[in-house]
Amino acid sequence: IHATRACSAGYVRVNTSAIKKAIAQVQTEHATTNGKFPDPAGIILLVRPGDAVQQGDRLATFRTTDDPDHLRKLLESAIAVVPEPTFFAPAHTAFMKVIEHG
Repeated sequence: IHATRACSAGYVRVNTSAIKKAIAQVQTEHATTNGKFPDPAGIILLVRPGDAVQQGDRLATFRTTDDPDHLRKLLESAIAVVPEPTFFAPAHTAFMKVIEHG
């Protein structure tokens, strides 16, 4: 298991499309012709969009059968720490809260 960490203090911004693209890229590299679904990578987000974090905090953990630095670089571009909080609440954030609270 590997991790991405905050490079500075600030607020989390998550680009879910970029995360999906990163995982899909790794899966495509492992595509098979026998119809079996490749599962060479996975990610667990440890923070939510807008969460305050400190430098060094873990933002996500991930697994990969490939070089972890390759996937880490892709994920670091998808999970950013910005200096100001974003007050925009994306639809997926509201959906996550519904799931968490039943």
